[in-house]
Amino acid sequence: MAPALASLQQSHPDLTIELVTATTHLGQSVRTFDLAVTLEEPVSERVRTRALSSYTLGLYASKKYMESHGPIASVDALQDHTLIWYVDQLLDVVPLRQINETLPKIAAVQSTNVIAHWQAAAAGVGIAPLPKFIAQQDNRLTQILRDVEFEGRFWLVIPRELTRLARVHAVADLLDEVVADRQAELMGHI
Repeated sequence: MAPALASLQQSHPDLTIELVTATTHLGQSVRTFDLAVTLEEPVSERVRTRALSSYTLGLYASKKYMESHGPIASVDALQDHTLIWYVDQLLDVVPLRQINETLPKIAAVQSTNVIAHWQAAAAGVGIAPLPKFIAQQDNRLTQILRDVEFEGRFWLVIPRELTRLARVHAVADLLDEVVADRQAELMGHI
């Protein structure tokens, strides 16, 4: 989304854009956002929700890490490796928690930010579940255990009272455009 903001700013120079990432549920108050992209479908009647896109995650490590640690034959073998993932106590999003439960141990390196996961894995710190649309663009990374993948879904969430606002439509339209342009990439089909 961030690279696409240039066109949004050019079309709507008075629009203030706040990008906030979190691994917790949306707040109870829908007054805290105009539009959200979440990893799980909210159930509140106070918002309109629709599926935005599916995406795929795989397990990635740097080529350097794999050269020094040797091949990995199973998920159980990850027990002997440094795992990189979200901060366990702050992980409140069910689809991400399910990935956490698939891993054979608690991650030794934890962050609330996927960019930190990516950069740590690329630097050779360990192995991280990463969205393929991020990892496949980094030639420092290699996918391990190719049969172990996770599919997630992005949901577009708009408070009902804001659905008619032009600024909300502008951002929603941009999101739809970005997803349409990058659908194959989101699913890891580059």
